[in-house]
Amino acid sequence: MGTETSGTDDLTRRVDELSAQLALARADIDLLLESSGRTGLRLDANEVEAGRTRGQADSDRERIKLLEDRAVLDRELLAEIRREGVLLEGENRSLHEALQAARAIGAAVGIVMALRGIREVEAFGVLRVASQARNRTLRAVADDVVASGDLSSLPEI
Repeated sequence: MGTETSGTDDLTRRVDELSAQLALARADIDLLLESSGRTGLRLDANEVEAGRTRGQADSDRERIKLLEDRAVLDRELLAEIRREGVLLEGENRSLHEALQAARAIGAAVGIVMALRGIREVEAFGVLRVASQARNRTLRAVADDVVASGDLSSLPEI
């Protein structure tokens, strides 16, 4: 019986060793499953975050596109305003020059009227004829008359 006991003891020891190894293997498997579950959860969370990030990126791209389109329109409007400003500035200069010319011509007409004793229409006609005869602008002839007060170079009408 001693041999049987010894065999049974060996068998029991062997079963105990295998049980311990099985428990360690089971613990390792549980750790791996738990770890892979966490990794899976992390992956799921990362996928959700990536989806959210993708959605935000798409939203940001749309906002950037809208802002770029708005910037193009703003640049076009500014260019148009500048063009209009230049036109208005040019018109303003032209109007200022026209006003100065009208004043000079009016003063010259007044001088011719006073010195020759004629009406306004006739005085203007004298300046116009002188302008055409000399191939000069009416303003240039008027400026000469206003500056000198001399009517000797003007035609008699």
